[in-house]
Parts: sequence; C-alpha cells; structure tokens
Amino acid sequence: MEQTGSEKVIFWELDPSVQQPIPAPNSVEPCIRTSGVTDIGIFTGEQDIRTPVDEMNFQPGGKYHSIVKLFICSEASKAWTTATGWLLENDLVVTAAHCVLLNDQHASCVRVCIGYSASSGEYKDSDALRDNQRLVARIALPFAWGDAKFEQSDVAFLQLDRPFHNVVPIACSTPEIKAQQRLTVVGYPADLGTAAEGPGGEMYEFKISQDMDLERSRRGMLGYHGDTHGGLSGAPVIRESDCAAIGVHVRGGSLNSAVVIGGPFGVDFQIYKDVLRSLRKGGDPQPGFQIEPRPDREWLKVVHLTK
Repeated sequence: MEQTGSEKVIFWELDPSVQQPIPAPNSVEPCIRTSGVTDIGIFTGEQDIRTPVDEMNFQPGGKYHSIVKLFICSEASKAWTTATGWLLENDLVVTAAHCVLLNDQHASCVRVCIGYSASSGEYKDSDALRDNQRLVARIALPFAWGDAKFEQSDVAFLQLDRPFHNVVPIACSTPEIKAQQRLTVVGYPADLGTAAEGPGGEMYEFKISQDMDLERSRRGMLGYHGDTHGGLSGAPVIRESDCAAIGVHVRGGSLNSAVVIGGPFGVDFQIYKDVLRSLRKGGDPQPGFQIEPRPDREWLKVVHLTK
C-alpha cells in the first residue's frame, strides 16, 4: 500500500513535562471502533474465547511483557480513554491511529504502562509507577489516516520520552497473502474485569485459526472474530508459528479487522521508524526529507519523503 516514490507522514509533538493527573479507573472510557454490527454480547459466557493472560507472561521476561496499556487524554475534550499498544523498539510504541486522532480529537497526553494489571496493586506504588510508566513525546501516523481516515492506514507510532529498560520488543513480519494461520490477539479488552479496576484493567488473549486471503479480504485487511468491545484497539495480531506480529487490531464487532504490516496491502513500518529517528535528532534538513505545517491544524506537521 505504501510502496510509491514519495510518502507523506503526519506528526505532532506532546509535552511530557506538562503533568496530567492520573485518571481514576472508573473515569476512563475505552476507544471503540466497531464493524457497525452489535459489538457487545456476541459471545455467551460459555462461548467467549478470550482468556486471562498468566501474570508470568506480562511481567519482565514474559512473552507479552512488551504489550502495554495506554491511557490517552484528548486535547479538545480533556477526556481520558484507554487502548492497547506494543513496543516496536524500547522507546517506540505501535497502536491504532483512531485512538490518538479521530475527528476533532487528538491526543495531548499519553501514558504508557508496561506489565499493567489493575488487580495487582503495583500501580498504586509510586516507585512502580516511575519504573513501569512512560509518557509519549511525539506521535507519527500515515497521512492517509489524517486526511481521509482510510481504515487500512489506521496505525500510529508513539515515540516515548525515555526508553523502557530490559525489554524485548515484539517482532513483526509481513503476512502471507494467502494462508491458513494460527493467530493470537493480546491486549486489554474493556468489557472484562470489575468496575473498580476500570475498563481494560487486565490483559487477555484469544486464539483463532484463520484462512487468510488478503487479495479478497475487505480493503486488504486481516479479518477474524473475537473482540466484542473497545480497549483492545492497537493490540498486536501475532502469528503463532514464529511469535511475530503481522497486524494491528483496529476494529471490533462481529467481524474484527487489523491493519496489515508491510507488503502490498500493508503499512511500511520502517518509514515511520526512520522519520521518528530523524525527528528525534532534531529533524535537520536532508535530501528527500521536508517538513511543512498544516494550515488547517496548527498543531500538526507533514513530512514529505522522496525515495
């Protein structure tokens, strides 16, 4: 999808030094983007395929340790929402673009929590908060999402104010165009857990066997069943054969969908890694790299890339 001679990436800066109070769990709403068909109550209790993740798997050294919980504050409404993300690098998080930019709402503060479990009580400890939490300093995403909300571009890249330590980022890969795969989707669904924990207080996973044919699928996206509510947006879709993420979960409902990583139908993650690396160094002028403001959105800038 992003294999042309030129690319446009949009980004904006956040100020991690501006302290935002940590929201009360019951005041946070999930990021919800559904297929338009009833998204709550698809499963009865006996049919729900989502299962809690064992604590050892999201703590340091666990296979899901780099899957993170996001708390997102909107500039316009000052409301907090919650979503899922995952570490592509120790200071770079992937999530769904609609969680940070949708209509007139854009994120002004994003808290990234690693090893999160509302029931453990660990996040009530100030030292644990400092060690296991980061703030986002910059957000980059496809121009196609910011301009026209193309669903196959619904992915965002969050640059942290400082890296996490002793983490192993999630590996990512491009899926086969046509294949049967065992997939696992892991994140923080908002309809499970207790009211005291707030939406998406615990990490869950669901496993599915899926026949994929990206040439025939809706908009060249991964399609599957399993998510019934918000909060899981941004979760990695992991191929079980090699434990690599091949997609980013962006839509729930009776038919779920995920943005594809790489290939003719997907988003080229390397472009955004390169742009953020350059911006982190100051965004100095260089051949094929030009930054322009957006007159209609003074907080937003566009990077023009030529290959």
